[in-house]
Amino acid sequence: MAAPAIAAALALRAPRHARAEAPMRLPRLTGPVALDGAVDEAAWRAVAPVPVVVHEPTRAVPAPGE
Repeated sequence: MAAPAIAAALALRAPRHARAEAPMRLPRLTGPVALDGAVDEAAWRAVAPVPVVVHEPTRAVPAPGE
């Protein structure tokens, strides 16, 4: 009966290539902002940029070597 629980735990672990990152403290915005895609309000200028990399999957493109 333990085998399904072990299989579920293995499925939830991070991939081998994943790196543990230190927790990031995010500053609180102090003024109003409009979620319009433009980061031009004074509240945004009052905080430092957050160093984040976002990876988006590319669909319908063969993987290298295919």
